[in-house]
Amino acid sequence: MLTALSHAGAKWLKVKQQGVASIAALRVLRDDTLQGASRGASRDRILRPLLMRKELLKLSASAPNWWKMPETSVEAAERFDTKHRARSARADQLCILSRKATSPRDALALKFDEALFAVRTNRYFELRAVAPAEKVIPRARRPKEGKVIEPKPFDVYKSIWEPRRKDADSRDVYDTDEVEFNRFSIDWEELLRLGITKLILMHDDGGDDGVEDEDGDGIPDEVEDVGMVLWKIHDVLSSIYTYYSIQSGSISDGIGLNAWTDFTDDFNLVSKTSQFCQRKDVDLIFIEVNAKSKLAAREIKKQPSTRELAVDGGGELSLSRLEFYQALVRLAICKYVKGGEIPDVSDAVERLVSTDIMNRAIALESRNREHLVVDANLFRARYAYTKPVCTVLEANLPSLETLYDALCNRSYARMKPRGSKDRLAVGEWLGFLYESKLIGKDISERDAMLCFAFSRMVVVDTRTEIGKRRDAMIQFQGFMEALCRASTLKALPTAAELKAAGCDNAPQWIEENHDKYMAILSTRGTPWGIDPVRPVEESLQMVLDIVHHAVAKTTSSAQAGDISVRSRVVSTEQAMRFVTKLKGRVKA
Repeated sequence: MLTALSHAGAKWLKVKQQGVASIAALRVLRDDTLQGASRGASRDRILRPLLMRKELLKLSASAPNWWKMPETSVEAAERFDTKHRARSARADQLCILSRKATSPRDALALKFDEALFAVRTNRYFELRAVAPAEKVIPRARRPKEGKVIEPKPFDVYKSIWEPRRKDADSRDVYDTDEVEFNRFSIDWEELLRLGITKLILMHDDGGDDGVEDEDGDGIPDEVEDVGMVLWKIHDVLSSIYTYYSIQSGSISDGIGLNAWTDFTDDFNLVSKTSQFCQRKDVDLIFIEVNAKSKLAAREIKKQPSTRELAVDGGGELSLSRLEFYQALVRLAICKYVKGGEIPDVSDAVERLVSTDIMNRAIALESRNREHLVVDANLFRARYAYTKPVCTVLEANLPSLETLYDALCNRSYARMKPRGSKDRLAVGEWLGFLYESKLIGKDISERDAMLCFAFSRMVVVDTRTEIGKRRDAMIQFQGFMEALCRASTLKALPTAAELKAAGCDNAPQWIEENHDKYMAILSTRGTPWGIDPVRPVEESLQMVLDIVHHAVAKTTSSAQAGDISVRSRVVSTEQAMRFVTKLKGRVKA
């Protein structure tokens, strides 16, 4: 049974042959693009002539009447509609042609699957560049021909962020949908190997889709439906998982029991009146998932074909990401299926993640001000991958590279043989911020870990030691991004306050106005996930000034005011001496 499920899970990774995407996309075509007449048999409706299909609804039509869409949003919606029309038309055509197919592996059937998957994965995506702080753009020099040379638009792929593409699994400076799907596919394959199929079928209502295998891939349709529900909201679940993992004090060990308790309490997932979802039941879910997954992982590792792989099980008493998914499925069963409120497991999971968790996440953000759900790509596009921020980073690049190399060497020496000479561990990152006096009332240690965690790029396969190491550490561009994120949280003086005090930089103002600085620490810091209240390049420059001053003060008798007149380049010797001061501050 385990071998069959493993084989079926591997097939699920092949996009053209995977049933989850086919079934979900097929439902989209049935419900959204067919004539809204009487509903006959599914096959009859699918085989209607193309001329009877209704016109696809434009995405912009779903916007509320009172909202005037910005031009960038209109353009993005039109791009989405154009792709959707083209992909839907191709899927319609292949739907009719596939009648001639004799099996799910027939070339026409595979092409139909591929077309359906293309419809399902079409996404709306809009990049909004942050307006530069300078209000006046200097006029370009006019050549003899009388033509004005326009300034070149900023291109992140020709900036200091470009090297990130070589290291990232996405081969891009962003985490793409494709790389996130590939990571989820491996998680889903592991869940199948860990027995989630048996769990779902044991508690499903026994309807046709619970035992049917419409696409013939060896996985019951009900199980595929659960996978599709989890994939649909995977980005939200992944963000919440990261948040509560860090609440457990770890980047890579997963969600501990206390953090699991906080999560289920924060999202009101425990019911005192429920027969199957009281606190003891929810705690038992954690214990059972953790124990069974660890046992299964050890058994899988004994098999010769999977000896080099290990299920990503996190810490011994914590839930990894895939175990978190499994715990949510069990929680949905206890909360809705066992009590008889929702008989279908996939519907129960959808109710839990798409309604209960999503609605509560929004409510928590309104109450606590900090955001549990954060889009890493959105921060990059709006605040990090901009020309003004790149200008600041380029001006400080030599010092940043020197400090980063010294910190990486410290990580490698501490973590042998698990370390890496070209990657930074979270322990050294925290030690660096502590020694730079950047962690305090405004930026907590948890905030600092969140900055680190969300500056990582998606790693597809974390089952190997190399994969785990790449997922738990950041490279140089991740280090720069983490500094950008930390600078948006830091309580800092304004430019007007610096001028009024006659100070050239932030560290000088902090030392000469200690009482004022202590006062703004509690009032001017920005909660995690909130949009920054000032230009990021301004905050980033002040944070880098503070770092330079900390290095200078640690390695010499320099005063704060000396920074404006001394070289801003940190030498290798200074960096190494600074890093040695981290001893005692770095977590094991």
